[in-house]
Amino acid sequence: MSEIPPTTRRVPTSRAVDGATVTVIMPAYNTEKYVGEAISSVLSQTRRDFILHVHDDGSTDGTLEAALSVSDDRCLVTSSTNQGVSAARNLAIGMARTPFIALMDSDDHSLPDRLEGQLNYLAEHPEVAVVGGRLTLFGDAAESDTWWQPSLTGNESWTELLWRTACGAGACAGRIDAFRAVPFDPTLRLAEDYDWECRLATAGAAIDVTDQVVLRYRRHGLNHSIEQAGEVVRATAEIRRKYGKSMLRGPGTDRFVDWLVWASSDFGPAIRDLTI
Repeated sequence: MSEIPPTTRRVPTSRAVDGATVTVIMPAYNTEKYVGEAISSVLSQTRRDFILHVHDDGSTDGTLEAALSVSDDRCLVTSSTNQGVSAARNLAIGMARTPFIALMDSDDHSLPDRLEGQLNYLAEHPEVAVVGGRLTLFGDAAESDTWWQPSLTGNESWTELLWRTACGAGACAGRIDAFRAVPFDPTLRLAEDYDWECRLATAGAAIDVTDQVVLRYRRHGLNHSIEQAGEVVRATAEIRRKYGKSMLRGPGTDRFVDWLVWASSDFGPAIRDLTI
């Protein structure tokens, strides 16, 4: 599926572009109610050397107008027909001119020190391609205040990816070369972040997850994780079966223990297809 070129609605100033180190990429689709808050959370970062790229993915409500109503020299706003979040992310990554990328969804809030913490971590760990962090939950459908996420360094991500995503893509930041080498799969509408992280890992990219709380994740009825929970589970299982064998051969994994975790989580087909 080819990606349709975007229409540019607003451009940042040349001064902002020249001084930017990281591009925050925020795809938006029918989030008129939330996108203003999401944008404000980025503009309130303690680290100021960024470009915020909001891409409206063919919204049918007032999302684009809400994004355009924000006046800031660091904002880039583009739009296209609806192609899905993966294509929208890839499009924005292709337009970025900074050495680092941070991802964020248009209904969440980045904590004020998110960019500072993640960029400092990447500077201190040049071997790491992508870093994620912990989340807190809020919103109408939130069942708790915190979303537990284990810290992962070195080879630990391989084991985590045997059964679930290491960190939601919207809480990740990393080096632009990694995002361009392993783009999101535009054919996937569900569990695309899990697929992306599995392909990053099998390509040899190091993914770490720190203790830093970087994001407030909004739970509401339009979240795929709520609205299409059964389909998300099935999509995740299919990705797990697709990459399971490669992940079991990764560095630092105890193949027998990890096989038990992986195989027991996804039933007969996974066990039948596995060859150790």
